[in-house]
Amino acid sequence: MNGFESILSQDQPIQTLTRFLQKGKIPHALLFTGIDGVGKRLTALAFAMACNCVGIRSDPLPHAENSPRENGCSHEDNAVATGPCGVCSACNKIRSKNHPDLLIVEPSGAMIKIRQMRDLFRTLALKPYEARVRVVIITESHTMNPAAANALLKVLEEPPDRTVLILTARQTSDLLPTIVSRCRHIRFNPISQQHIRLLLEKRHGIDSDHAEILSTMANGSFTRALSMSRSNWINHRKWLISAGGLDAPEMLSKRPKSLLLAYSEKLAKNKELILDSLDMISVWFRDLVVWKYKPENIINKDLTEKIQYASQKNTVDDLLNKIKAVEQAKRDIQANLNLRLSLDVLMMRLAKGNVLQRPHSVDPEMR
Repeated sequence: MNGFESILSQDQPIQTLTRFLQKGKIPHALLFTGIDGVGKRLTALAFAMACNCVGIRSDPLPHAENSPRENGCSHEDNAVATGPCGVCSACNKIRSKNHPDLLIVEPSGAMIKIRQMRDLFRTLALKPYEARVRVVIITESHTMNPAAANALLKVLEEPPDRTVLILTARQTSDLLPTIVSRCRHIRFNPISQQHIRLLLEKRHGIDSDHAEILSTMANGSFTRALSMSRSNWINHRKWLISAGGLDAPEMLSKRPKSLLLAYSEKLAKNKELILDSLDMISVWFRDLVVWKYKPENIINKDLTEKIQYASQKNTVDDLLNKIKAVEQAKRDIQANLNLRLSLDVLMMRLAKGNVLQRPHSVDPEMR
């Protein structure tokens, strides 16, 4: 990573950050939001490099100072170049995360705890060692527990000199409104399928057919695509389709209920992959629909023969109902409804070919 040029599909966020650098106006707090795996953390590091790069100019960049009027640094006559050089000592230290004035706070377990924030505040009470602008990156800030969030709010109300805080989160609604209001919000977009595919092919040596499938199922997240590529996803997809009877959807209604529920039980055991698994199932049914109209546009091209056979055996309406069932299961799981029950309901929906009630009102026999 040499700078902003390594950030893909984020033209608007990069333009906003480069304007701060060009004008010498750096807010004391930034909030980067967007789905996981779109480059929020990578961009935060590149911005830290740009703020402290000694290769792009010899005279020092003015510090990000507190200014009640401007809510950040405000020095029009101190513009800098639009990105870091990537090779100077400051850039190298920040890129390797060895710079004494680059502070990164990450969740400890499932959350960011008050202890971590107190440790951070003790450091912020001191002056930066060598940086022109000290940068604090709080990743997944939506995981802060209430005590940590309230402690951070006090710092945002009275930010330290020569310090920029960068928070990353999935969406603003996951944070206290008072925290959001004290940050300059920058929204990150999902990465384009083309960029994800190219990254998988060129940087990770994945063949083009599989890279195309992964880029489609990644939903704009390169991290997700890479995770799927490392999790033996081809065999997992094969199991999903065959064990679930999805290669013959028209026969699901004739499957014993015990087999359907055994399948959902196995799905539930791998919680980390559950959303990826449901995406694979949804894409499978989507391909069965697409085959009827534009076969060249299917995603699972390596399963063409199976797709052709299954597509011919099922109507568009039945397949669309199955896709709706999978998407509803995803929404239920993301809303923290009971995982096993949500999957049991999904299998009943797939078997019946219509949309049933939500998990909290299912037949007691399924509980």
